Amino acid sequence: MSNVKPQLTAAYEVYLDGYRLVGTVEAELPNPQAVTVEIKGSGMGGPMDVPVQGQTQNMSIKLTWNIATKDAYKLLAEEYQHIELWASTQNINTGTGKYEQKQQKVIVKGIPVGFNLGKFAQGEVQGQENSLNISYLKWIYDGIEICEIDIFNMKKVINGNDMLANVRAAIGL
Repeated sequence: MSNVKPQLTAAYEVYLDGYRLVGTVEAELPNPQAVTVEIKGSGMGGPMDVPVQGQTQNMSIKLTWNIATKDAYKLLAEEYQHIELWASTQNINTGTGKYEQKQQKVIVKGIPVGFNLGKFAQGEVQGQENSLNISYLKWIYDGIEICEIDIFNMKKVINGNDMLANVRAAIGL
């Protein structure tokens, strides 16, 4: 039994194309959901939504800036963007009483689909928002690849299991 208890995100940075974004950003991360289809018919006690193997619904990410910077404006171009979020998560080892840090990385690639200029209010943050639709997502926790979804290349790997390998093989990919 592990004595390590996760607590919070201690700090994180956002990178665009390999360099640090200058600014303070809050990130609303993608929420991968399976594509589902309702099945019903004889031999069933009622309808049921079932996942289409390996298929993922539209994903998005939203970045909210305290104050807009020139890097925020780079995300307005309707072209493929590569964003990486690197986080240090704070954990407490209840056996030793010491803090431990674990790294999480969320890597996304996508196309900007909207922005909100936020507001000007004296003594307050601007709150500019950039929204991107995501075609690629990778989540790494403490050096372990948890999830990789690549919409355009029909790839969905969860905990090392390629959910679409047999589908790609069946259609000759």
